[in-house]
Amino acid sequence: MIESIDELKKKHKGLWLAIKVASRDEQGVPETGEVVAKAKTHHELHLVMDDENVYETYAGDVPTKAVLF
Repeated sequence: MIESIDELKKKHKGLWLAIKVASRDEQGVPETGEVVAKAKTHHELHLVMDDENVYETYAGDVPTKAVLF
């Protein structure tokens, strides 16, 4: 189901999300989409990142400690 990126982040708080983008704003920033994968770590999402329309984001508070990708 296509939903706003903000709503998807609220639903899946604390997880990394791979979102198939449905629409973008005038600057090209993803606005709506559908979750195609979710994971506890960023590394796990790279398995589905072969599509340019898949947007990855973290649905939670930004870590305050250094994070390496």
